[in-house]
Amino acid sequence: MKYTGNISPTLNDLNIRKRNEIRPIQQEAAEAVDRHESIFEENSRLKHILKCQRCNVNNVNALFLPCAHHRMCMKCASKYDVTVCPICDRPIREIVKTFMG
Repeated sequence: MKYTGNISPTLNDLNIRKRNEIRPIQQEAAEAVDRHESIFEENSRLKHILKCQRCNVNNVNALFLPCAHHRMCMKCASKYDVTVCPICDRPIREIVKTFMG
């Protein structure tokens, strides 16, 4: 329909109107695809964070106190006798084994 108030729109008028209605939906769908890809990227990044930074095999499960950094597995923490946090270089008073569900 034309903006002039045409009561007998042509086929071209209807096509323009439909195209204008569809365009935002197409843009939203394209943005959703982009968000979907970024979700996969974020998932990959988070999985990488959950791996031990020393062996990169086991999931992290050693919590260093008092700094509360959580970047190594218990196996590596005991194997390498970690006494200083590898992230912030603060002395570690205690290593707590953590469990993720």
